[in-house]
Amino acid sequence: MILRALSTFALFCWWVSFTFYSAVVVPIGSALFDPIHQGFITREVTNFLNLLCGVFLLFSLAEIIQKRRDRVSLLLWIVIAGSLLSLLYLHQQMDAKLDAQAMTVLPGQGFYPSHRIYLWVSTVGWVAGGIWIVRRLSREA
Repeated sequence: MILRALSTFALFCWWVSFTFYSAVVVPIGSALFDPIHQGFITREVTNFLNLLCGVFLLFSLAEIIQKRRDRVSLLLWIVIAGSLLSLLYLHQQMDAKLDAQAMTVLPGQGFYPSHRIYLWVSTVGWVAGGIWIVRRLSREA
């Protein structure tokens, strides 16, 4: 019961934070700052969001192991974990294409195609998390 509560809390912390950041903070930041400065803010926030996702994955994996029968949760877990691992890799790759001191994108490094992939991979993980939430809530009703 405690493990389920921790897993649910971590899921909501990650998913709601990600949703709020994407739907509210990024548009406001984009209106107030140029894309480069907004990107450097996002660069820092995504580390926190990825950490929250990792915490959720740890608690939820323990819950899946304890239950042993929920194949859909295991499949969603694999999708979210694969998304997170990809995001961590892409984040590192994109960081190498930035000059943090000058707050610029290095020319000719292919940052923007990597960023588009990062956004799509983030969306896949977010959708899987949303499905997890719907399943969790439907079982609680």
